[in-house]
Amino acid sequence: MKTLVKELFIQRIEKASRGGHTITNVFDGDTLELIPGNKYKKRFDALLKSSLLEVSNILVGCEHNGTRFTEMQYMNNDAAGMTKIAMCLLKIRATLSITPMSPFILDLKMFAAYNFGIELLNIVEEPENSDLAFPTISAVE
Repeated sequence: MKTLVKELFIQRIEKASRGGHTITNVFDGDTLELIPGNKYKKRFDALLKSSLLEVSNILVGCEHNGTRFTEMQYMNNDAAGMTKIAMCLLKIRATLSITPMSPFILDLKMFAAYNFGIELLNIVEEPENSDLAFPTISAVE
């Protein structure tokens, strides 16, 4: 998970940089160690917590009133972050598949054996009105 958080943080830094903004990397160079400072630890912890929640929801689905929702659709204009999360999930599933059976992880292994659907929907700019012109079709009587 720490690797996923680092990848997502680097993505944020690069996106901010393209927009002319600067975000300090919470990681020390190429390592997974955090740079010193409570502010950076809080940033890391917040992204770790949200990433754990996202990966957990995708791995086991969400349940509400006895119904389990296992299909996820993500609408955004940049699927790079969700792609990183999906790749992390594949690694977690692969690790769980080779982990020896234990009563502590039995349920998790069962959920990890199922590959629930993730659909990444990219938002595109709305076309101009002239691009929406359709040829007129006469009704056949």
